[in-house]
Amino acid sequence: AGRLEKAGIAFQGPEEPYPGWRQILVTDPDGYVLTFWEYPPLSDEEILRIYREGPARLRAAVDALGPANLDRPRAPNKWTYRQIVHHIVDADMGTFQVLSLALALPGRTITTNVWDPDDWIEALRCVERPVEPALNLLEAARMWVLDVVEHLPDALDRTVKWPSGHEAQVRVLLRQVGGHGLHHTLQLEEGVRRLRAGDQAKS
Repeated sequence: AGRLEKAGIAFQGPEEPYPGWRQILVTDPDGYVLTFWEYPPLSDEEILRIYREGPARLRAAVDALGPANLDRPRAPNKWTYRQIVHHIVDADMGTFQVLSLALALPGRTITTNVWDPDDWIEALRCVERPVEPALNLLEAARMWVLDVVEHLPDALDRTVKWPSGHEAQVRVLLRQVGGHGLHHTLQLEEGVRRLRAGDQAKS
């Protein structure tokens, strides 16, 4: 922020849209928005709270949007709210595999596939599939992880490694995937506010 200000470059922030995430937004000359972020300290209790409350908050946002608005794009040339819901769950399921291995076989080296979210959205026809099964899957998977964590005293300290040498603790994985889901749920909640503001303007 200091360097941007010194250079005379306009930016938004620093702001903390949700606990554990601080960001600065910069619009470049081509109109793209660049995000610079960092992870402020977050307690284990807060990490687990965000992870635990995510499914209910997402479901509440989906219910508030209502079926008629799920197929609205968040913005021009952006995913619809239906696609965002599926993206949250698909990302969670990818991390679920890693979390399962870290909890059951701590310290092991694993390999995972990198996937492009747009390819996933298209291949699984997320533009038309109902969201209810996805919401149910998210609730069940997170409940399973939280149950295992509760039964393993050292669960959050357990780790998993990749062939590159990168290593991640369970607490870091929970923080990342919980924050990812919350980040996109905030987009749905913003959509709800816009719709309600539009309804009020009409009345």
